[in-house]
Amino acid sequence: MTKLATAIFTAVLSTTFAAGALASDIQVKAEHNGPSTVFRVTKAGEPLANYPVEISGIDADQNMTSDNGSVYLRPDVLSPRKVTLTVIDDNGESVSESTLVTVDR
Repeated sequence: MTKLATAIFTAVLSTTFAAGALASDIQVKAEHNGPSTVFRVTKAGEPLANYPVEISGIDADQNMTSDNGSVYLRPDVLSPRKVTLTVIDDNGESVSESTLVTVDR
């Protein structure tokens, strides 16, 4: 009986950890093009269009992805700073990407 209880406990524990370890199918990637930064948001490899985002580190007007799943930033900053874009997936988990934006002169 003890071996059976141990086996059941181990199976439940493994399943719990496996479920918790599942990664979101949303990905955020930062790309730089000169002074501009583009965050690309995808879900299962496809652009995530018109999806709400949160941007921290700078003042940004855009709070949704574009039709092609991108968020374009051209910050007017006086010094380099860290910018983070965060989205919340269907399970309520946050997915973030941070990057350093540089001075535009």
